[in-house]
Amino acid sequence: MAFIEKDGSLRNGHEIFNRFCGEDNSFRGKINIFGEIVKKVVEKCKIEREIDGKLYNLYVPSGDMKYKGFWIRDASYIAESGFVKPWEIKDMVKLIASRQNKKRELLKNGLMIPEWAIPDHINFDGDAVYFPGTYKSGINQGNGAYGFFPPHDNQYFFIELVYRYFEKTGDFNLLKEEIDGIPLFERLSFAFQSYNIDEKTQLCFSNEETFTIDWGFCDTVWKSGLLLFPSLLRYKASLLMEKMAKETGEEKLSENYGSIARKIKRNIMKIFWDGSGWLLSATKRGRQHDVVGTLFAIQSDIIEKSVLSVSLEKVLNGYVKKSCVDENGYVRFIPDGEDFSRNTSWEKAISRYQEYQNGGYWAFATGWYIYALSKIDLRYAEQLTDVFLSHTLKHWREGAPFEWENNKIESHSGCFYGASAALPFKFIKKIKWKR
Repeated sequence: MAFIEKDGSLRNGHEIFNRFCGEDNSFRGKINIFGEIVKKVVEKCKIEREIDGKLYNLYVPSGDMKYKGFWIRDASYIAESGFVKPWEIKDMVKLIASRQNKKRELLKNGLMIPEWAIPDHINFDGDAVYFPGTYKSGINQGNGAYGFFPPHDNQYFFIELVYRYFEKTGDFNLLKEEIDGIPLFERLSFAFQSYNIDEKTQLCFSNEETFTIDWGFCDTVWKSGLLLFPSLLRYKASLLMEKMAKETGEEKLSENYGSIARKIKRNIMKIFWDGSGWLLSATKRGRQHDVVGTLFAIQSDIIEKSVLSVSLEKVLNGYVKKSCVDENGYVRFIPDGEDFSRNTSWEKAISRYQEYQNGGYWAFATGWYIYALSKIDLRYAEQLTDVFLSHTLKHWREGAPFEWENNKIESHSGCFYGASAALPFKFIKKIKWKR
């Protein structure tokens, strides 16, 4: 079943696809070929770089090298495909840990790197960059347009990446291994403590002026108050830390992480649920319905069962009415028709309206949407899966799955995008299909 050539093209195009799947292009056949495409996308995202005298296999965001560096969140998402080898994950974990900031640093323009922060990305020369929008690693890493603190998310993706290694190997000895004199588990604990955390609720927050980006796939969006998405990541990370602490014999610490997880879960529903079915993205600037955040909350099992049906109804309506999902299965952050104004989707964003994170449609969340639909009626999940797979197969040679697209303005960017392949594939494999 090797339908993909070394140069990335689909051998004989759809002639082979049609032969393999039969005249009806069967659903199962599309899933099988999509699996091959995902594997090829992951391979395209893999590069080799020598850092500190060691050769690393790193996973970059996309096969077209749109982003010329190693991004922690993207590597974590790509690892969810199942195609990244354990030793590669282990090497990436050690590289990230070695670049963890040990002490608080003040930069130009009022920017600050807190102690134990995880980089936003690492340049190919090994230099750590803590802020989006730049490849500069020194004292000047921006003017605050991408936040005055590093984004909230990378510490939690770092924890997830470590746990992904244990999922594959069952070997928890890595937690005791020292990296630059500090055991990995201590580094994870320091990273989890984080910065700009509301002690009362254990939720992530951002100030109005000296703001913090909530997470990397919204790093051109300015929000303030308590923040939904990184709090969801913190919840998930606390559960993983609970398990890892237990494995290391730290029973009391494990209980503490479990307590934090329960507190986060309660407060997410208390603070971000407005009764509409969608969760709010933030409590002050950016207080808007967040489709992607709600989908992530559903698959993270955070939304209370008593009101889950209200959220699922919104998800279904967003799919049927095409207010959240485009004709190719890509997902919009804010429902179409609920934009902040006629000029911007989010209240405050750097990118132009209808482009990128400010109204574009993204494929990394498609798997989460498929999963949510499967909890309503499997037929809808199959429809969306079929649409997404058909588009990917048809446009593979052009670089599908893309990072984002918007057919209203005939634009897309980011070819052979790792998260756009890995995350949908994970959930398409996970669901028990009827056909």
